[in-house]
Amino acid sequence: MNRVGYSILVLFILIVIVFNLPISLHSDEKQTKDNEPSLLTPTYLAEQLSSQRFNEDGLLSHEINASRMEHYAELGFMVFTQPRYTIFLEDGSEYVISAQEGTLYDDNRMLLENHIVIESQNETDFIQQISAEYIEMNLNTKALSSNSAIVLRGKEFSMHSNGLDANLAEKRFALLEHTRTEFKPTQ
Repeated sequence: MNRVGYSILVLFILIVIVFNLPISLHSDEKQTKDNEPSLLTPTYLAEQLSSQRFNEDGLLSHEINASRMEHYAELGFMVFTQPRYTIFLEDGSEYVISAQEGTLYDDNRMLLENHIVIESQNETDFIQQISAEYIEMNLNTKALSSNSAIVLRGKEFSMHSNGLDANLAEKRFALLEHTRTEFKPTQ
């Protein structure tokens, strides 16, 4: 091979290197981005979750079951699918809270959405059931608040409103914008 042949070979090798270099740098950037955790990716997932929490006296304070839980540690919240939350109060009463979706924040505030039903497990309670599409609950104080349509049901009545301010521990229920009450006496 003469000098012209070597020159063409070197030129060809340089062209191949130059054209392949940017591709390999680009793929390294993409690979680095793929390895970085995203804030939108849950830190961990749980399927068919069942968890119990006890107070300082060793008594069961609440229990949660959900078909799915996604924990976002960096963002400070957990997302539950079909949560069923049971609260055990100090006076011995229990409430079962179910919804299609729930979000629990680090400050023990829970937002419940879609087909929410709160049922008292004590048959003598005046309010037996609360239904709504959106409720915010403070798990520490057991306070509830909502600006959505609410239905409170007792043994012989139902009350409808466009908001609620309540506390399950104090058994205090205030309708913010009462729309109607229906009485249905039992026979």
